[in-house]
Amino acid sequence: MADMETIKALKEKTGAGLMDCKKALEEAGGDVEKAIKILREKGFAAAEKKADREAKEGLVYINISGDKGIIIEVNCETDFVAKNEEFREFVKRVASYILEKGLTSIDEKVEKMRKEAIMKFGENTIVRRWEILKLEKGNIFDTYQHGDKLGVVVEGKIDLSSEESKSLLHDIALQIAAMAPQVVKSEDLDKDFVESKKKEFIQEMINLGKPENIAEKAAMGKLQKLFSELCLYDQPFIKDEKGEKTVKDIINEYKKKTGKEFEVVRFIRFQIG
Repeated sequence: MADMETIKALKEKTGAGLMDCKKALEEAGGDVEKAIKILREKGFAAAEKKADREAKEGLVYINISGDKGIIIEVNCETDFVAKNEEFREFVKRVASYILEKGLTSIDEKVEKMRKEAIMKFGENTIVRRWEILKLEKGNIFDTYQHGDKLGVVVEGKIDLSSEESKSLLHDIALQIAAMAPQVVKSEDLDKDFVESKKKEFIQEMINLGKPENIAEKAAMGKLQKLFSELCLYDQPFIKDEKGEKTVKDIINEYKKKTGKEFEVVRFIRFQIG
């Protein structure tokens, strides 16, 4: 019969329930290492059964240190687990390992960590996506997180000595969080996608009885509206109270006023759900 102290120690090591620890120790004849192996084998088998369950909650975590960093999304089934401090520590460990190894896909160790998390928290857990970040020389990162479910990293080529420049870059991080653009500029959109939408808009106007020249002009207006939704530089700047200036307008005003460079190089936006 295993004593309570040994059972508790095994629980601390594995995260398994007390009764499961007690049964594993009994099956292992009191050998703690064998009991750990038994629990993991059973836990991994249970993890496979949970793998098909939906995992729509979770955590977006950002870690930037110097010129490199990572943004990662890890999903679980309930908000209760997502807010658990041990779950947060698990996400940080996974992020640290992925960053250290420079992984582009899940390896055996990440999968093992994931299955151990399923054992511990009793929920399907998915390391959904991540982006490893390497800063270009002379650039700067800015980050913004809205709770645990939305995170943004933006890279800017700006005047690093100017607080005004850094403040504008942070405003743009807020813009990305709020307005969810897909690309920085309209020219970054897939050309075939843009051409397809243009033809679609022209055909819509022709179907409404508009002459071809009028249809093309109207289509360009609809295309510009699409750009204002998808492209950061074409979006109305959220801090412009009148709603008349785009992000590009604000950047151009700053550059004209200061004579300094300012460019958004790229951004990553992860949101749970």
